[in-house]
Amino acid sequence: MKLTLNLDPELVEKVSEIAADRQITINDLFNQELAKIIREDEAAAEERKREAIEALKRSFDESSFPVGKRTWTRADLHERR
Repeated sequence: MKLTLNLDPELVEKVSEIAADRQITINDLFNQELAKIIREDEAAAEERKREAIEALKRSFDESSFPVGKRTWTRADLHERR
């Protein structure tokens, strides 16, 4: 896909130097860096998800509610009237 960007000339000059040092095109450099940003973002999202799950598990472990004695039977629940 083609994309038009308006970049600061100094930024383009420095990016061009980095790409030349790595012996790749500016296009390839942008693709690599964008892919890296996406991987880092996905990893961070996975970490946030893992932390949320752990917090939920901790809250379940730390919470207890007295339920009381069961005064009904399964048959009572399914009794037809």
